[in-house]
Amino acid sequence: MAAPVFQQLPEGSALPAVAQILRALAREGCQDLADTVTTWKDPRPPQRWRQGNLIPVVAIPGINESWISLRPLLEGLNQTGHPIITVPQLGRSIAEPQRLAQIVQGQVNFHALDRYAIVAHSKGGLVARALLRTSAGKAQVAKVVTVGTPYAGSPWGYIFPAGSQIGRLRPTATFFTSTDGPDFPYHRFLAISSSFDHKLLGDSFLDPKAQHLTVPALGHTLPLHDPQVLKIARNALGQLLAEKAPRSEN
Repeated sequence: MAAPVFQQLPEGSALPAVAQILRALAREGCQDLADTVTTWKDPRPPQRWRQGNLIPVVAIPGINESWISLRPLLEGLNQTGHPIITVPQLGRSIAEPQRLAQIVQGQVNFHALDRYAIVAHSKGGLVARALLRTSAGKAQVAKVVTVGTPYAGSPWGYIFPAGSQIGRLRPTATFFTSTDGPDFPYHRFLAISSSFDHKLLGDSFLDPKAQHLTVPALGHTLPLHDPQVLKIARNALGQLLAEKAPRSEN
């Protein structure tokens, strides 16, 4: 694991570290704005993403995000040979993870996927976790790759009302205090986190049986544009490359 950014810098270099973080956050803000504009112009994913002979990848974005946020990862995985399935019915992903998991399962059923992988960002990882708490999720999901997911909740949740979209992320929320069950497939999860995530500010640790990697990147959405994160995701799905995508007429 890479150490947090402040631990990587020599003693007495707090100001350069802060400057580095501020520059990264500025870049992230510009990138998020560009993604928003792109979504307004054309909210539909490329038709070519439906093509591929490897295991399909279902994309689950975070709060107030769309597939556009995950585009660098999805584009790279599609070029590798994975068909990409998006779930526009998620909207802004403000509902409880359990409800959003039902929506994802509906899209999986629509495309008649027998087996697939998930690539998720932020709250999208919680939706994947909720999905794998179900029998259908356990049977169908081969791998879950998440980036910047607050598996133990986020302290930001305490600042907002408990029923709000951010308030539901407080560590004391029911989703985080409930158990996953004795047969939960933690070993299928790869949790990627950045060395400094201003929106997470919490524990991204899922379970000892899951794989955890920290990349030397800064920010919450900016790591999605990091080539190293794409490489990690490709490698994680590499064990599934021999599996062909299920046929679907949809």
